[in-house]
Amino acid sequence: MASTFYMTCPQQHRESNKLTNSERQKLRELQDVMNAKRRYSAPPDSEADQWYAGFEDVDDEHGHTIKRGIPVWDPKAEHDEFFRIRFSHYDRLSDA
Repeated sequence: MASTFYMTCPQQHRESNKLTNSERQKLRELQDVMNAKRRYSAPPDSEADQWYAGFEDVDDEHGHTIKRGIPVWDPKAEHDEFFRIRFSHYDRLSDA
C-alpha cells in the first residue's frame, strides 16, 4: 500500500515545474523523512507542539483509494521545511 502527500492538481503541477532540480530532490528527501517519522496515534501532550495533525488516504497497489481520512501526525520541522521549499517560487516572483 502506498500513500502520497504530494499535490497533484494541474495548477499545482505547473507550479512545481518552477522548482529547481535540487529543490525537487530536497522535497523528495523531506517526504521520505516525514513518511518514516509519521505517527498514526496522537503524540503525548508534552510533544503535541512538535507535530501537525492531518489526514491521509491509502491506495492499493493499483492506485485505487481503499481507505480515506486516516488521522496522521507529521513532524512539524520537516513539514514546515517541505512547504517552505514547495512554495518558495512565490517569494521569487514577489521579489522580481
